[in-house]
Amino acid sequence: MNAHMNPALTAELQPKSPPLFQKVLLVMAMMTAMGDSLTGVMTYLNLGYSPLFFGQWLSAFLLAASTIMPIGFLLMAASNKAAEKCLPKMQIQQRNIVVGVVMAVIMESGLAFSTTLNNLGVSNGADFLASWLQTLLTALPF
Repeated sequence: MNAHMNPALTAELQPKSPPLFQKVLLVMAMMTAMGDSLTGVMTYLNLGYSPLFFGQWLSAFLLAASTIMPIGFLLMAASNKAAEKCLPKMQIQQRNIVVGVVMAVIMESGLAFSTTLNNLGVSNGADFLASWLQTLLTALPF
């Protein structure tokens, strides 16, 4: 009997999707790796390298990890659902690329905001905005 005639056999031959908790752990690990490296680059762009660099970087990373990353995690889920509704005819791989690019820009914008806020503060709104934009545009290729 071949797999086309036996639904149980067909189900056994299809690859199983990993459990949700494994997907969540993978996304969290990727966000942490990206967040710590990007906040490091952004801290360097804001302040340069000094003896205080690692303390400033750690402070920026912890701020991002406690604010921007959880928001990004929720936005990723919302973006996936929105993409499914708005782009139903697009192949899933192409839709995932669109969501990935949108999320990269959103997350880097948030990381640049939290890192610039942590490192420079907002005593002058125009200086903050200019520094945030420069940090974002310089770090975006990373």
